[in-house]
Amino acid sequence: MKFDYTKLLLTICIFLLLFGCNESAKKEAPPVKNPIQLKWVRLENQLFALKSKEETRHFLARTPAFTRLYLGDEDSIIDDQVTDFIYEFYSNPALKDFYRYTDSSFNDTVALKAGFADLFGRVKENFPAFQPPVVYTVVTGFRFDKDIAISDSAVVISIDYFLGSKAPFRPNHYEYFLKRYDKPYMVPMIGLALSTKYNKSNDTDKTMLASMIYYGKAHYFLEKTMPALEDSLNIMYSTKELKTAEENLPTIWAHFVEKKLLYETSHKALENYVGESPATNEISKEAPGRIGRWLGWLIVREYMTKHPEITLQQLMEESDAQKIFKASGFRPEKKK
Repeated sequence: MKFDYTKLLLTICIFLLLFGCNESAKKEAPPVKNPIQLKWVRLENQLFALKSKEETRHFLARTPAFTRLYLGDEDSIIDDQVTDFIYEFYSNPALKDFYRYTDSSFNDTVALKAGFADLFGRVKENFPAFQPPVVYTVVTGFRFDKDIAISDSAVVISIDYFLGSKAPFRPNHYEYFLKRYDKPYMVPMIGLALSTKYNKSNDTDKTMLASMIYYGKAHYFLEKTMPALEDSLNIMYSTKELKTAEENLPTIWAHFVEKKLLYETSHKALENYVGESPATNEISKEAPGRIGRWLGWLIVREYMTKHPEITLQQLMEESDAQKIFKASGFRPEKKK
């Protein structure tokens, strides 16, 4: 079968346009060398079409991606309690109404599929042993408190999490976290999740620097496997937050140096600078949260710029955070 590269490029363009990329922030990405055939399964259509408990039992038995991976049920036998619950749950009229709303919001998945195919293709380019997982979608009404589940062979996404701010119902999360529950963040979130398979670290190194470099490698992995992605979507900042961070980089770095944070090991300090939060108030109420992760990304970027002979696979296998930091020569200075 002859592959239509023109169609692929057109699809990628649609993906970028639908996700509202800033014209000035768009990046050019070379085509994937060996495009993959994405496998995409809409499990929600099957779940809401179940007509009996017996049908439900058969569905659960033949769909381990949902039963074992997403629900976390490791039992090989689906018992009556699980079957009854799932049947009653997906027969609920209110949930069916929400499903119809979600289905209408995801009636055109061309751009999403192109995004996943592109991501998986680039991961395989850098990690030849990688086998693209099947992407399964579900609608759960947030009942199981799980947005995504991922294994070597499957990715399960509760797509109702990604309906955006106009949805009639939203997940129970802090407002700053809800901002990333929108379609543009779906593929990047899966990309970051995939990075954990390859991201090696030294479990005995409990320093802030080790955590920063670990997350920095994850975001660099995403940068290389989604090269057209805006930096703001990669780090999950708003455009304004990223601009603020970039304009104040020397001051932010000086704070880390003066407070001797790189080798700090207290849990509280790591949570303040690397953990999830709306802002890094220790620096400024205007400093976005997870600022340590962003700094780690910049350090890793500098390291890779100065060592172009190092492959992405070699970077991800490097567990010595101190080595990466020293070899990066990362030292942003205050403007005079």
